[in-house]
Amino acid sequence: METASAKIIHHPSSVQDRAPSTRERSYAETDPGTDGIAQELCPEPLSPPVAESSYPDFFSTLAEQGVKEERACAERKRVLGEISVLRAENSWEDILALFHPVEEKVPELAALGLAAPVRAEAAFALGHLGRHDEAIDLYTRCLADEPENFHYHSGLAYAAYDTLYASKGRQLMLHPAERKVRIELAHRHFAMAQSLRPERVTNYYLIQNYSLVFLDGTENDGGISSPVP
Repeated sequence: METASAKIIHHPSSVQDRAPSTRERSYAETDPGTDGIAQELCPEPLSPPVAESSYPDFFSTLAEQGVKEERACAERKRVLGEISVLRAENSWEDILALFHPVEEKVPELAALGLAAPVRAEAAFALGHLGRHDEAIDLYTRCLADEPENFHYHSGLAYAAYDTLYASKGRQLMLHPAERKVRIELAHRHFAMAQSLRPERVTNYYLIQNYSLVFLDGTENDGGISSPVP
């Protein structure tokens, strides 16, 4: 009886070297057990982890922000120097023409939150031109940015005080209720300025003078007969 024996079939070299079919490649690329064949066929580009790559961007952003703020501070210093010269010349209209409103005239300072000192200078100029309500509005905006600033509290108190004097001289018409609001506003901010710099004698003098002129009972002050606490 014949014994079955295994036959070794030798394929031609052309068959042995044949590239795997599309079906074979597809399986190799998608089979998770192919020991990285898919990665070799379709290598992914090397990239650092997201957390690591974010650090250079973060520090670059900080550096850029620092440069912007440094330039903006230098620009603010230049602007305030120019305003100082104009103030010495009583050139109030020029100050407003060049720097008011700051959002339009110096937008880089406004964008970085560095415009309050320029705004305060514009408020000071507005007060000298008799535009007291606008001055009060600007000082109020300054205090929203820097609520503990002595100069802004003092400036707002002066602006309110000036409206009362203008009303007393018939340059501005204020109803009794409006005068009451301005009196309270002036007193409150003079008191705040005094608390921030108690050594300033000027604040005591102004409060006393203001009280004698508007709170002595001789003026129709809307019913107020004593300083508002």
